[in-house]
Amino acid sequence: MGGREREASVIVEAGLRWYTIQAKPKHEAQVGKRLRDLNLEVFLPWIRVRRRVGTRFNWVLEPLFPSYLFCRLDVVLSGKAARYCPGVKDFVRFGSRIPEVGDNVVDGLMERCPDGVARTGLPAFQKG
Repeated sequence: MGGREREASVIVEAGLRWYTIQAKPKHEAQVGKRLRDLNLEVFLPWIRVRRRVGTRFNWVLEPLFPSYLFCRLDVVLSGKAARYCPGVKDFVRFGSRIPEVGDNVVDGLMERCPDGVARTGLPAFQKG
């Protein structure tokens, strides 16, 4: 009435697209499982790293992008369910826009991460 009310609107487009979701730290796997339980396609790439545990070094899996995962969904239909899923902070946003991730980007990551684990290693050398 006397004050100005400002409505925060988010710009989204309808259709099945890949989006980046920010999860709470160390909750990426749980968020991925809960999103899959909602019948959404999720891609959470992992990387194998050596970590010191006590006096030993062990190989462990960690998210390739800590606190982030990719989810393919229609934001208009499933956006609210994904956003309020336990462990989710929010969609990655630029201002009021939720940008989509191109299919070619996710497909490229999937190629480099067979079985969801990133391949890191030196290329095989040939005698020369």
